[in-house]
Amino acid sequence: MSVVTALLSEAQGLARRMTEWRRKIHRNPEVGRELPDTTELVRAVLTDLCIPWRACGGGTIAVIGRPDEGRVLLRADMDALPLEERSGLAFASENGASHSCGHDLHTAMLLGAAVLLKRREDDLAREVALVFQPDEEGLTGALSMIEDGLLTPEPDCAFAMHVDPYSLDVGRLLIKRGTLMASCDRFTISVEGRGGHGAHPDKAISPIPAATAIVGAFSDLRGYEISPMSRSVLTIGFIHAGAAHNVIPSVCTFGGTLRMLDDGDREKILRRMEETAQNTARAYRCSASMELEGGAPALRNDDRLVDATYDALREAFGEARILPPREAPSMGSEDFAHVTSRVPSCYMTIGCRPPGTAEPLPLHNPSAVFDEGVLPMGAAVFAIAALGSSL
Repeated sequence: MSVVTALLSEAQGLARRMTEWRRKIHRNPEVGRELPDTTELVRAVLTDLCIPWRACGGGTIAVIGRPDEGRVLLRADMDALPLEERSGLAFASENGASHSCGHDLHTAMLLGAAVLLKRREDDLAREVALVFQPDEEGLTGALSMIEDGLLTPEPDCAFAMHVDPYSLDVGRLLIKRGTLMASCDRFTISVEGRGGHGAHPDKAISPIPAATAIVGAFSDLRGYEISPMSRSVLTIGFIHAGAAHNVIPSVCTFGGTLRMLDDGDREKILRRMEETAQNTARAYRCSASMELEGGAPALRNDDRLVDATYDALREAFGEARILPPREAPSMGSEDFAHVTSRVPSCYMTIGCRPPGTAEPLPLHNPSAVFDEGVLPMGAAVFAIAALGSSL
């Protein structure tokens, strides 16, 4: 029996354990940087497997293999969304958050890969770093781990994966070349005027007209400041001002996200957004300030690593299940980009669309359902990527 055949068979044998881990995490989703229960589960499994681990930037790094022969990094995100679940599952969350982005599956798959790789530790050609990351959704988790030594020693390459319950059936996997995802910056604009009585607007300075003018001006930036061939999305997600019908508020706050495929355009538009907000507010006798929270550059795969990974996975799973690499960027974002901008990386998409679903639901939908049949394949993909030339 070949190593790959054994891996796939053993991964199927781990399906029940991975399902149990996934459901425990799913039932108790945690949001942001502090994930105490999820982290405790991950570390308990690693300890039971006799895999050494350490805390890192709010997450966990575990290592298998020989550090003197190079390093490969495998990453899973663990955090959930602040979104009430409506899936109707027997193990659905009831705490107001949900794993509607599938990070519970990612964590279970990487734990499954840990089992597979630990069994083959003596055969590994290099050290494998298993990375369990917090706050991908807030776009702060990867950077916080990098600042705490995630990339020391520097890996030779890095891999990550994301489930897709909408466009890919279980058992199919897609790897893309080049730029996969857009950068993302979360911005908040505060416009300050002078509050007053609703009956006497001349004695006040309402920040609301200034704020709406800034929103309109932001739409023009993308049309006039960058090439029409450059893809970008600027979304306003909220506007807050006042609380009473007859009161002119002192402050209006709004915010959203900017997503760009070109990092040079990203820096230019961010700079022009701040200048536009301040100058437009001044025209309305107000002042404005802009704050950025989190953020990630565009995510780019290493083409050589993509091709090598595609060849290995196609040999393992067959050509029908591993889709040929292509360039098809998404305007979604992912903070694994902080790793891909520093280390040759391969980010993959693995299907988990429930079979027979007439209208599958996308990620971030509170009613989204993920087929757990993806777990063995995900664990095997991680293990095959780590083993590389050891196969």
